[in-house]
Amino acid sequence: MRIQLMVLDRDPDVTGLAGRPVRLLWRDPRGRVRSWVPQLFARRADGTALLADCPSHPDAGSERARGAAQAVAQACTDIGWTYRRLPPLDHVPAANLKWLAGHRHPATPAAWA
Repeated sequence: MRIQLMVLDRDPDVTGLAGRPVRLLWRDPRGRVRSWVPQLFARRADGTALLADCPSHPDAGSERARGAAQAVAQACTDIGWTYRRLPPLDHVPAANLKWLAGHRHPATPAAWA
């Protein structure tokens, strides 16, 4: 999730970010109340929005998580937002992004220049 947050933070079209922004509640076909909290929210400059989950690997997720992803995707479609499961970045781009993010920290010597 942290890496995906850094990816979104570097996107010039993203104007706002939040972690665990909402809890969605719905009833499944059997009438049971279900809920899910997407991991990330991003607001884009054009006013659109993205709710996202960040699984640890592309095939991760229980039956509950897959059902929740479908429900969240439908809710987002209904209100004009987008829902995505953001796959993990490959090791090298993730390492590069972490290194670059470190230069934003005031304790980093590169930031002192």
